Amino acid sequence: MRCSRASWPELRLALRFLSLFLLASAAVACKCRDVSLEQSLAGAHFVFSARIIGSEPPVPFHFTMGDKAHFSVKTGMVGWRMVTSQVWKGAIPETVTVYSDKERASCGYVFELGKRYLIFAKASGPEGSHHPLAGDARAGEGWPAGVVFPVPVTDACSKTRSLEKATSVLKKLGEPMKPRSD
Repeated sequence: MRCSRASWPELRLALRFLSLFLLASAAVACKCRDVSLEQSLAGAHFVFSARIIGSEPPVPFHFTMGDKAHFSVKTGMVGWRMVTSQVWKGAIPETVTVYSDKERASCGYVFELGKRYLIFAKASGPEGSHHPLAGDARAGEGWPAGVVFPVPVTDACSKTRSLEKATSVLKKLGEPMKPRSD
C-alpha cells in the first residue's frame, strides 16, 4: 500500500503525538534510588509487619504554602487499613491506616487484601517530615477528616514488601516488639 502525499502530514502528526506520549510516560515513571537496609531503617519512622484488611478510596491532597496560591500536590492517596502483628520501629497501634499514592507511576505501593507485609513508613503531615510541604502546610490541611498525625506513609521506593519476600530482611531486623494497644 502506498501513501499519498496528502496522508504524510497526518502520519507525521500521529508520530509526533506518539513520541510525546512515550516521552510523557517515561517522565512520570517511578524512579527509586538504591538504598541499603541500614539507610531505609534510618529514614523510616515506622517498621512493622501487618495484614491488609481494607482500603479507603483515594482522596486528593491540597496544600497552601503561606499566602501563596492553593494547589494540588497529588492525585490521591489510598488509605490501607492493616492489623499490625510485629513492630521493629515506632509506636504503631494494633490497627493502623497507612497511606500510599494510588498510582504506581508515582511510586505508590499497591497492597493486596488479606496479604501480610513488612512495612517501612515515614511520618507525614504537619508533624511529619515525609511530605516535602509538611513543615509549611497549615495543620491538617489537605488530609481527610479525622486523620490523626503523624500519618504513616509508604511507597514503592521503601523496603516495604510482602512477608514472603522479606525473610532476609526480617533476620537482620532482630527481635520485634508488640504493637501498641489503644
